[in-house]
Amino acid sequence: MAFTIPRLYCPLSVPDEHPDLDLMEKRGLDWIASRGLASDPVTHRLVANSQSHALLSRLTPSAPAPLVQLGVDLGYLLFTLDDLRTDTGPTSIDTGLLMAWLYDFTYALAVPDAFLPDADPGCSAIAELSRRIRAVTPPEIWHRLIDVLHQSCWSAMWESTQRNLKLTPTFDTYLTARPRFGAAPATLLMAEIAAQLRVPEHEREHPLIRTAFDVSCLLLCLDDDLYSYPKEQWALDKAGRDAAHEPAAIPILMREHNVGVHEAAALLADIRDRLTLLLTRLLTLIKAAPFSPDTMAYVNIAASAVPVGLAWAQECPRFTDPDGRSPGLIELHWAGIHDIPPGNQDPLPYPSIESWWRHAAQPE
Repeated sequence: MAFTIPRLYCPLSVPDEHPDLDLMEKRGLDWIASRGLASDPVTHRLVANSQSHALLSRLTPSAPAPLVQLGVDLGYLLFTLDDLRTDTGPTSIDTGLLMAWLYDFTYALAVPDAFLPDADPGCSAIAELSRRIRAVTPPEIWHRLIDVLHQSCWSAMWESTQRNLKLTPTFDTYLTARPRFGAAPATLLMAEIAAQLRVPEHEREHPLIRTAFDVSCLLLCLDDDLYSYPKEQWALDKAGRDAAHEPAAIPILMREHNVGVHEAAALLADIRDRLTLLLTRLLTLIKAAPFSPDTMAYVNIAASAVPVGLAWAQECPRFTDPDGRSPGLIELHWAGIHDIPPGNQDPLPYPSIESWWRHAAQPE
């Protein structure tokens, strides 16, 4: 099964690898196994295939390894739960069951000291990780993590409802939900924790900073929609589900524009290229403004997620071995990453994100 990813615009450089990269992989996989979430060789391979350590550690290559490890462990956990809860099993086809499971998950996250008899391994794992994060972060950051993961769970419910009721969301409504069920804000928050940043709240919510963060989150997820498409298609075919109703970028664009897969992938590439150009313009404005050093570091980490995600995906077996049993079953052909700005530089015509271009044109 072969799929070509169109040429993608990304002039941002990829950070160096963390010096403790291999150690963090071992510790992350050992932790997942200790929580009872990778009890057989196939599941262990699925978990290892996600290479969370390579994605998370590169966001903060000079941060202390114990703090980076928290994000690596959360990444492995979320990839595992995506495979075992939202993509397969009873909760993947029954929104009510998924809702009940996600409530237990968010309860364990927010009340990690509660005794949970017979808890699902995923819930006991997030409780243990929540306690570790709480121990090394200010209360407001820990509460922020609870909030962003609640949003991720709510958006996962949206995705499940669209799929199981065979609804037809617009691409604009998809753009609103996508970063959250992709856990992009949580990923970047874990990098913020690793870097030990203290971002002033009024700067965090400044239109330029907030927009750059939101653009970075969406780009990380739209790029995933490109390189994960054949893996997701393989899973749909295996499950006998209709791809036409799948709440994902390429199927939605195929339906809205009445085009085939490759034309929809080209449309998605153009959308993400124009968003990347917007991000570069925002970064230029931010660098010229008097923001605090921690705020500048926060924005740089968020923006670096775009090239880091692309570099990670090109080496990640998660996208070529869809079931942990079939290395190389999917052939991803990358047409290339380049630094030539897109010819079409007009704002995108989607109400949910149209204000982003106004912030870049009229900085406050």
